[in-house]
Amino acid sequence: MRIISGVDNPLTGDKLVMDNSKYINASNDVIFYEAIPFEMLRTYTTAPQVKVWVGDYPAVCKNLNCDYHYVEPAGEVADYTYTANTRELVLTGTDLPVNTSLVRRVEFAHSPCTISAISNESLTCTLDYEPVCGDHLPELYSIYGLVNNSINLTASTITCTTTSVVPTTQLNLLGGDNLTLSGTQFPWNFERSTIEIKFTDS
Repeated sequence: MRIISGVDNPLTGDKLVMDNSKYINASNDVIFYEAIPFEMLRTYTTAPQVKVWVGDYPAVCKNLNCDYHYVEPAGEVADYTYTANTRELVLTGTDLPVNTSLVRRVEFAHSPCTISAISNESLTCTLDYEPVCGDHLPELYSIYGLVNNSINLTASTITCTTTSVVPTTQLNLLGGDNLTLSGTQFPWNFERSTIEIKFTDS
């Protein structure tokens, strides 16, 4: 219900205030101005900005704070030991993450490593998978990024062993045969490994 003041007999009273509201459903047909493109929005900043996307849509950073902050890498892995029969990896160094909440991941020979003990001077973990053949150094990632390895570290060599190839006879000289190679320390994740196979008889 709405009371409308008449032209011939207007509403009268003490300190009369007329108020009227109009409700408009939100849709593309009732926008009062052209939409401002997201890339036109700017703000004064003193640091490089980070673009944030949620799916395929640009997003605004929390509290409109999109500043990029560079944090100097902390700590150093000075030495490490790997025990093949237990798959145990022990890192020693300085200013290492002091608890697991400060560690993003530990990797060695293309395998993630589950932490069993940690302090600011050492970290012990067990590989989740068999190590992949090749020359490898440990990789420790804290919440601030990769922890540097000492320049004195020497890569460990993991050797692949081929125990059998099937079939070995009546192969098509034009190719097309499927060969099954069995052995040890083969890659378990082909997306992270480069595999090259050569035969002595071309």
